[in-house]
Amino acid sequence: MYRKNKKINNTNRDNTASDRCHPLSAVRHPPSIFRSLLSVIRCPSSVVRPLSTVLCPLSSVRRPLSSGFTLIELVMVIVILGLLGVTVAIKWPQGMEQEAAVLEFTRAVRFAQHVAMTRSFESSTRAWGISIQGNKYTIERADSSETVAVPGIIDDPVGSRTYPLLKNVSITAASVYFNGYGEPIDTTTGSPLTATVTFRIGSDSIPVSVCRETGYVLRGAACP
Repeated sequence: MYRKNKKINNTNRDNTASDRCHPLSAVRHPPSIFRSLLSVIRCPSSVVRPLSTVLCPLSSVRRPLSSGFTLIELVMVIVILGLLGVTVAIKWPQGMEQEAAVLEFTRAVRFAQHVAMTRSFESSTRAWGISIQGNKYTIERADSSETVAVPGIIDDPVGSRTYPLLKNVSITAASVYFNGYGEPIDTTTGSPLTATVTFRIGSDSIPVSVCRETGYVLRGAACP
């Protein structure tokens, strides 16, 4: 009898310990889903970990850390940039300074023509025009009694109103003067010129012409 009671007491003690380990064991007839959970839940912490994996499977997935460029990728980028730089340098248009000088001088000649047409024409000896001295140009009267500043040109530190072309590009020495109609004239007789006046700019001798009679200014040696 004593042994039987001892066995019952031991069984109750085990059940009590089991009840402490399994909080859901108080449910006598749990549904099937709880039975599955009960089969997973255990008191030791090492057994509870799989439950978190089952309930939250994405929490155990480690995201890859973002990484920078590798050394090989950086070297390849540098090589590609170098090749592009060499290609641009080879295909870069040559003579850009001369082209800019041509545009500047064409603008200066047209401005001289504009001054001659907008200011009163007194005589052929005092006609407005443009003259070239030593690769520099000046907008002045034929007798050099008066000069005018060229708008937008800042390369005149001493205020002489004598301007070099961009990058000191060379230009042939010549001059042309206009009457009140914008026609190129002979300053001695006052008659319109019978020949086209052509200036040569740069080492390539790019022509800029002032056409006779009309005074049309263009790039090239042949007037329309």
